[in-house]
Amino acid sequence: TRPFFSYLVSFLFFLAMLFISIRLRNYMRNKYAIKAGPLRRLGNYGEDCVCMFFCPYCAMIQMARHTHDDKEYPGYCCT
Repeated sequence: TRPFFSYLVSFLFFLAMLFISIRLRNYMRNKYAIKAGPLRRLGNYGEDCVCMFFCPYCAMIQMARHTHDDKEYPGYCCT
């Protein structure tokens, strides 16, 4: 039963992180008036769920790029 418990906790943690990231992405979509992409027929939450489940790194990079101000905080190679 011990491995089952650790798998259960890991799965619940994964679901919690997925839920939080979907809510964050949806919040940012509403705050910055970002239009839905090619999966718009799924709705905002559906598209956010698909993006965060299948490619969370890409989705987080997209959110960072959309909110980063390169003029105020310029980035340099190896900084």
